[in-house]
Amino acid sequence: MTAPVTTLESPRPPRVRPRRRGLALTLRALGPFALLAAWWAASATGLLTRDVLAQPAEVLDAVRELWGNRQLPDALAASLTRSGSGLVIGLTAGLTLGVVTGFTRLGDELLDSSLQTLRSIPFLALVPLFMVCRTSWPSCAARTAAACSPTSECAAAERDRLVT
Repeated sequence: MTAPVTTLESPRPPRVRPRRRGLALTLRALGPFALLAAWWAASATGLLTRDVLAQPAEVLDAVRELWGNRQLPDALAASLTRSGSGLVIGLTAGLTLGVVTGFTRLGDELLDSSLQTLRSIPFLALVPLFMVCRTSWPSCAARTAAACSPTSECAAAERDRLVT
């Protein structure tokens, strides 16, 4: 006696009705306003103290003051310049390494394993290295070597702490 053969049915995808465009945009805009209102309410009630996060009114006053004395535009220009140059350097290096690795066998054999190893390192683990190397690579190597040397200030402080 054999069991009857049944065929599998493919699952039906859930039916999603799209929202009206105006409602969707309104809901997306409410998120930041709700966050701002929660910040304002938490600051006003004392749940969020000034040493943790300043009140929204204080932040706006600081923005007005920094904008008025031209510190904010200058700082924004410097930050955007650094970000743009970092983007250009990263795009150039990534595109070059990707093309070399993808189109040549020698590049694949020489670079792929190293790049795959770098890819497995979380970005946040690299942030301290980027902070140390925020100027130029030659001085980065010198700073890293100086920080790791037994004669560095940190090493001297550690020796002094152990002696006393």
